[in-house]
Amino acid sequence: MSAKVATAGDFGISLSRDARPVLDKVAEALRIILSDPNVETILINIFGGIVRCDRVAQGVIDALSAMEVKVPVVVRLEGTNAKEAADLLENSPLDFIVAASLKDGAEKAVKDAVVALDKAAKSGAIHPNNAARRKSRIMRQLHQAKSG
Repeated sequence: MSAKVATAGDFGISLSRDARPVLDKVAEALRIILSDPNVETILINIFGGIVRCDRVAQGVIDALSAMEVKVPVVVRLEGTNAKEAADLLENSPLDFIVAASLKDGAEKAVKDAVVALDKAAKSGAIHPNNAARRKSRIMRQLHQAKSG
């Protein structure tokens, strides 16, 4: 795991897996990410060369099915069995957002984080001032990423 700043937001943790993905490690990483109250969205970038995207996608589905997920989950797929993986995600009971590219995924993750903050503020889950501060931080990071 390594800290990583994506082109359109601060995504906190990036995972790289080798050709033998360990699904319990994926679940552990997702539990760590979801335990952080500052996480507004999750962007999962699956790049399958030797590792088949469908196997990793099924692992993500299995891991998140056992957890309470209150943030949008955007998944970008590229590589071996990406189409099959996209079908698995779209047909799962979870509400995944499938992205066409990493840039598309980053943009969708930022957009959906802002929408989720608005919903949380309207429902009373978080204070509107807190939502506004967090949205402002996201938009500032987006502006900085776009301007260089």
